[in-house]
This record gives sequence, C-alpha cells and structure tokens, in this order.
Amino acid sequence: MDWNREVDRAVISEVPIEDILQIKREHITEPVKRSIERYGNKPEMLSLILNMAIAELVLLITKVLEAIKGIHSRQQCENTHEDKNKAQKQDNGILTADVLPPEPVMIPEAAAYPKLKKIKTELDSQNAFIFEAEKLRGSLEIEMSNLKGLAKLIRKGDLQRKIDEKTDYINRLKAGLSNMVRNSGFENMNEFLLTFRKCRNAYTDYQRQYESWKNACRKPDTPTHKDEKLSDKLARLQREAAENQNSISRQTNDRGVR
Repeated sequence: MDWNREVDRAVISEVPIEDILQIKREHITEPVKRSIERYGNKPEMLSLILNMAIAELVLLITKVLEAIKGIHSRQQCENTHEDKNKAQKQDNGILTADVLPPEPVMIPEAAAYPKLKKIKTELDSQNAFIFEAEKLRGSLEIEMSNLKGLAKLIRKGDLQRKIDEKTDYINRLKAGLSNMVRNSGFENMNEFLLTFRKCRNAYTDYQRQYESWKNACRKPDTPTHKDEKLSDKLARLQREAAENQNSISRQTNDRGVR
C-alpha cells in the first residue's frame, strides 16, 4: 500500500510520529468517514482521499528533509571548530598501575550498532535518491502545467512520459526502502529506527567509557610525538639511531672483554 510505504519513508526521514498520525486523522480517517456518509462506499472516492493524504505527507517529508539538510550543514561547521579546539588540549589524567580501572565491557546493543548503522546509511542514501527524484518530477510537472499553445501540443506527451517514468522509479525506490528493513528482520521502519537509536546510544556510551579508560591507563613515561615538527622528528630519530649504535658497540666490546 502506497500510504504504508510513505509512512516508512517519513519515519526514516525523522518526521515525528505525532505529525504522521495527525495527517492520517485529518486527511484519511475523517474524510473517509464523511465520504461514506455522503456517497456510500465508493472506491474511487477513497482512492482520491488516500492520494491527497499521501501528497500531504510527501510535502511534510520534503520540508523536514530540507530542514535536516540545513542543520547538518551547520553542525559540520561547528564540529570542525570543536575538533580544532579539542586537538589543542592535552589530557593529563594519568593513573598509576595499582589504581587502574577495569576495561569497559561492550554490551550486546553496542555490539549491534555497526551493522544497524550500515543499514541506516543505505536507507538514508536511498531516501536521498527519492528526494531528488521527487524534486525532478515536480519540476517536470510545473513545466508541463506552464505549456501553452503549440508547445502544449508538441511537448505535453513527452513530458507526461517522463513524469510517468519518474513516478515508476520513485515507487520502486520506496518499495525497496520498506523491504530493506523487513529483510533485516524488523516489522516496520519505526521498529528499526527505535532499535537503531537505542543501540547508537549504547555504542556512544561505550566509546566514551573506553576512551576515558584508555586515557587513564596511559603510561606517564610514554613519549608522544603527535605534534612534533619534521625537523625535530629527524633530529630525534638521528639521536635514537646514534644511541642504538653506541649500545651495540658497547655490547660488542663487552663480549670481546669476556
């Protein structure tokens, strides 16, 4: 059913469930009830109502995706700035061997996250294809609606064919979107997304705990040359090579003495 496929796409597009239910109530449940009371059970009327509801949901999905796109763009800029500031800080929290904390244990939810992340990435990629295809179809529909005179007679058929092809392509992508989560063992998109978020939070907690544990266990005498200049690095390597050579020479001399 096209409505169910569109709901799956709305869920993976981060449209709030409350908004989806509101569209269903206002554009399907209530209109269908009024239609049956006035005209009886006419499939063509029900189909029209359903198509209008789908169009309303598609419009909401588009708005949400546009908003998310802008948010992600801003977050990338902020994260780049934070990473630069973080790279300038040093962690001096070093513990001695007798007070080392136990290594964190990865729980099953955290272990499942990488696989779910791969599925989510594929879903997002396919959803992006749908988003762009719908924009292109919308452009074709606007172009066709603006045709006049001779151009309308000449180009309308070709534009309609392109619109139909694009619609068929979009429907196949949406069907694939729903099948992807079902083939992965989930009943629907909402169940997958709830599981994905739970596992993502568990994985994030584990990563944070592991990094803290690793920093706490770092040996104080372990040299770090992360920010070392090239000239300093070459000088250091030369000193280490000379020290190694001197050590080898002393060992050789010792054996000669013995």
